Amino acid sequence: RHPHGTNCGEGASRNLGIEKARHTYITFLDADDFMLPGRFEAERAVFERYPDADGVYSSVVNFFHDSTGEDAWFKRGFKGASLTGLSEPADPGSLFNILTGYQPDQTLKGHLIPDCLTIKRESLKSSRISFPEELRLHTDTLFIYQCAYYLKLYAGALDRGIVMRRIHSNNAFIHESDIQSTRSLFYLATIRWAVKKKLPRRYIFHFRRRYCSLRPENCQMFVRVLLHLRSYCADPQYRRATKASARNRTILKKGVFSFPIFDEAFALLNLRFKK
Repeated sequence: RHPHGTNCGEGASRNLGIEKARHTYITFLDADDFMLPGRFEAERAVFERYPDADGVYSSVVNFFHDSTGEDAWFKRGFKGASLTGLSEPADPGSLFNILTGYQPDQTLKGHLIPDCLTIKRESLKSSRISFPEELRLHTDTLFIYQCAYYLKLYAGALDRGIVMRRIHSNNAFIHESDIQSTRSLFYLATIRWAVKKKLPRRYIFHFRRRYCSLRPENCQMFVRVLLHLRSYCADPQYRRATKASARNRTILKKGVFSFPIFDEAFALLNLRFKK
């Protein structure tokens, strides 16, 4: 509880909970959700099997409490109401790349939320992982990114839910009319975190590209082109993806130079080179 009962927001409240925690493991549960029987069975088995595990992620069951929540859920583009989680286990070393979309796995779908996590308290504190307090929405996502980057997270119960997650008319995302604006704020916060913690440039460029892609007003066109070029020069993964998408295309007719990146950049400007 915050001093004087002040409402300091979701991020600050969860950070206070982490700070005050005294037991070995930490998990999260929103006030409108509830745990299912056997909540920690899979987690216990994973921690016993992998002594180096910092945390375990499982799936949660979504259910609609009212029609308003159901309508908003599908309007936001979410599919179905069954499970939220990953479709299959991911290697701990690849989890950050997959969740952030930096190196997506075409066979692995889904995302994680705090309700599905069980994490060692000391791992959270030693890595200085916290919820962003400046965000009203998407605080969960940046917290999950931090956990995936710093910690070794293993899969638990993915084929069944360990928590019932209630979708209803009072969920915060339902009352947000401009979701692209809140996602823009999220990516700005993610960029600040990546820069402050000195993550490799390839990740910083990736988050900046995501931010620029959300709305035209987020980045001027020359900024997009410059970011595209810098990403190509600094990030082998991005370079391979760009070459694959622009294979056998060259700027000069005679093909003296083969720089697909410039073709891609000028395509952003709606310019076309005649073959």
